[in-house]
Amino acid sequence: RMGSGRPRLRALLPVSVIALGVLTCYILASEILATQTLDSKGADEAKPLRLSDLAWDRVHWDYLAGPEPSTPNPPSPQTGRRYAILSVGDPEPVLIENRKLYAEKHAVPYIHCGCNSSSHSRSRSSACPPMNTGKWQVYMCLLTLYNTTEAAADWYLYIDNDVLFLNLDRELDSVVDSLSERETSFIFSAEDLASRPEKRHAFNAGVFLVRRDEFSREVMENLLKKRNMFRDPNYGFKDTLVWYGVLEESGGVNISRIKLAAMNDRLPVYFKRVTVARPDMFSLAAHQWREVAEKSDNPVPFLLHFLGMARRYHVEASIVCKSSVGNEAIQQAKQKACAMLDFGRQGVLGRALEYFYYTIGQ
Repeated sequence: RMGSGRPRLRALLPVSVIALGVLTCYILASEILATQTLDSKGADEAKPLRLSDLAWDRVHWDYLAGPEPSTPNPPSPQTGRRYAILSVGDPEPVLIENRKLYAEKHAVPYIHCGCNSSSHSRSRSSACPPMNTGKWQVYMCLLTLYNTTEAAADWYLYIDNDVLFLNLDRELDSVVDSLSERETSFIFSAEDLASRPEKRHAFNAGVFLVRRDEFSREVMENLLKKRNMFRDPNYGFKDTLVWYGVLEESGGVNISRIKLAAMNDRLPVYFKRVTVARPDMFSLAAHQWREVAEKSDNPVPFLLHFLGMARRYHVEASIVCKSSVGNEAIQQAKQKACAMLDFGRQGVLGRALEYFYYTIGQ
């Protein structure tokens, strides 16, 4: 009887292997579905939705760092512009400290926005989805902030939760001055896949600077009217592709021209209302970190975007923070940016799951 444990374990082993295989296949299938291009939509799906159907009364926002709400948003002493940093979703427990430091250092309000949950409305088609869901919640937040006085800004920097300020010393004035023209309303970074002709990617809408004006207001409204064209209104990964269509229609943006410029190393590209920057000038995908940092004459990238769709950005952030590549300026900037990051704030289970997702993602 006492020796019967080993056969039982042997019997359970195939079941465990099958269960792990099923789980792995499920995760891989989810990743593949989440990164497919937009499928063709029927006529009903393409029909614009009404803005009045959205639950605007549930949008709320909080100051996380920078000037207090009771203090008027201070203008830049050099240009007189007023800035604000915006993020949306569940506050990320590690990288958020880096963003708070940048906001305090430059006296820029850091605003975190989301939707108050409703006990009777938490479905996937909610008019204002719960926190950490649809990207189109970003556009609701921006339009709400546009209509406030206490959070008024001339330019908003929207950043996904998986973004790190690498160059903490660089002013937002410097970014806007170097990448905008008189009528520029949006500044994006070219997607790292933009140089590949077989891909549809041109820029990444997970990080952008937006000027508060009528053109950007119309773009946000159009994105919300077309929210049913996103692959999943509660996740919104495909909203970047919807951006392409909206900006081609209203802003004269030519996606083919962006891709051609990326393939021939001729970024940034300037359209009347939109600038698409070279990644190392604005927001660099973190998996390009080593490639960029190893070039001795490269300046310090402003932002690092970890593209943490598979919940693996803590792993990638720790790899960057521990790396020794880059010139002296890049190394010094990286040490400052990583100094306040405490990766121990992530729970043991969360860390184990992230390593698993990271392995699958790689």
